[in-house]
Amino acid sequence: DKLLIELTKSRSRHSNDNALVESKNGSIVRKHLGYMHIPQKWAPLVNEFLMNHLNPYVNYHRPCFFPE
Repeated sequence: DKLLIELTKSRSRHSNDNALVESKNGSIVRKHLGYMHIPQKWAPLVNEFLMNHLNPYVNYHRPCFFPE
């Protein structure tokens, strides 16, 4: 018997999703946080900072070229 593995995309007919995510990682997240490793014990605090401070800044005070 062979193992049947089926590969799928994230969303059908949206082949450029990954490019949009990676551009956000490069232009926003990596610019402010860098490429350093975030230890697991600090991850909840980093996520809280991103949700409460960085996301509002990006969404309301910084021009964006991609539609939501």
